[in-house]
Amino acid sequence: MQTTGNLNLKKPEGTDIVDINDLNDNMDILDAEVSRVASTTANGRMSATDKTKLNGIATGANNYVHPSTHPASIIAQDSSNRFVTDAEKSAWNAKAGTSVATTSANGLMSSTDKSKLDGVAAGANNYVHPSSHPASIITQDANNRFVTDTEKAAWNAKAGTSVATTSANGLMSTADKELLANREGYGTTTGTGTVYSVTLSPAPTALVDGLAFAVKIHLQNTGSATINVNGLGAKTIRKSNGSTLSAGNFRQNSIYTLRYNGTDFILQGEGGEYGDATAGNVLAGKTIGTDAGLVTGTMPNRTGHVTAQSISRSGTTLRLRPQPGYYAADSSNSVQISDSNFIPGNIREGVNLFGLSGSFVSGKQVSYISNYTNIENNTIITFPNISFIPSQVILFVSMELFGYAYSQGAGARISSFIAYGPVLNQTGSSMQIDNNSNFYYEYSGFGNLSINSVSWGTTTTLQMAKSVNSSPQQSGTKVSIQSFRTSSSGALFIQ
Repeated sequence: MQTTGNLNLKKPEGTDIVDINDLNDNMDILDAEVSRVASTTANGRMSATDKTKLNGIATGANNYVHPSTHPASIIAQDSSNRFVTDAEKSAWNAKAGTSVATTSANGLMSSTDKSKLDGVAAGANNYVHPSSHPASIITQDANNRFVTDTEKAAWNAKAGTSVATTSANGLMSTADKELLANREGYGTTTGTGTVYSVTLSPAPTALVDGLAFAVKIHLQNTGSATINVNGLGAKTIRKSNGSTLSAGNFRQNSIYTLRYNGTDFILQGEGGEYGDATAGNVLAGKTIGTDAGLVTGTMPNRTGHVTAQSISRSGTTLRLRPQPGYYAADSSNSVQISDSNFIPGNIREGVNLFGLSGSFVSGKQVSYISNYTNIENNTIITFPNISFIPSQVILFVSMELFGYAYSQGAGARISSFIAYGPVLNQTGSSMQIDNNSNFYYEYSGFGNLSINSVSWGTTTTLQMAKSVNSSPQQSGTKVSIQSFRTSSSGALFIQ
């Protein structure tokens, strides 16, 4: 086995066995050699940095070292670089400096001193002018005039030239003068109810911010309106809240104040926001402010228990339609409606309808009540505790009549009375019984017994009237009846 002279790579001879490991070792050596960069101590491949440096070195460059000094003879002089001799330097250093002369040191004359010297007349002397002169030696002219102390005092007392402010007196500015000339004017409008014109006196010269004037309206406005002041241009009139006028805000022959804000005229002293309430929304006797002025309310103030306009029913709900108006929320005010049929007897027993308990019992009910009452002519007979409204009634009355017989003296006679018939109707707490053609009477004795009226409530009352013949006969003897009274009475009520 042989090896190369530089890298010691293995070279098998014809009789050597080829080992793959030898080949791999050769490849590793070659790969390492290819990537090895030359250094100052070892050979290798040139790096890109060294190549760049090499390219910057001139061909034939050497390692020349420049000497630290040169003889003057090798220097090429020019106008800006010139050698001088020591003699020249000494001569120049001996010359005067450039400092300007002062009163204590010699030096160059300054240009100022030269100008001053040139201004001194030849033969000038050292004249000293007096420190003062009497005023009489001064010649006055139009541009140079003496004044007296009195005049100065008067002038000093006058105002300065500073412009007046809200906190200090002073001259009036042109802007203030213009504003003053354009305020507090007055005039009467012309034009239509939406397009007004006015000529003010004093007359404004321009529409300046803050311009104010009073104006008399010749015609009520019919809606949003503009105004043209002294021909300076029509501007919209607005309320203090920024909205335009509503019809009727300007009344005929009324006086209003307007102020210019730089864009529109603002109505002064006008109220703030208004709602949309009408007279019908406001309680009667009360007032409310609107765009059209004060409005008096017309809404009725309902007090007490007011009868409803109508009644309706929806399922189990009873609806009362109240009269229009205001109702205070307390127990003394309500909406009501009455119905004579709304009584316990028309409501089934055990049922409570709107707070009213029923007493009506299905089927016929009969109630007999006996009573005894001494009747003197027209007398009320009371039958208590009738728990239902009857449709039929039967009365039983036995009476004793008292009087005088001319031939036999005082006597008594029994008169029996039975009456029966239908109850015609029942309204509220009253019950009417037919005591004419539909009510029947059976009686004995003399005279007539009739029912005048019947009342119905927690007790039933019957008013009985007794009238007797003026001249009844008994055994041929004339009898005068003085009075009668019941000996017994009763009533049968049938439902």
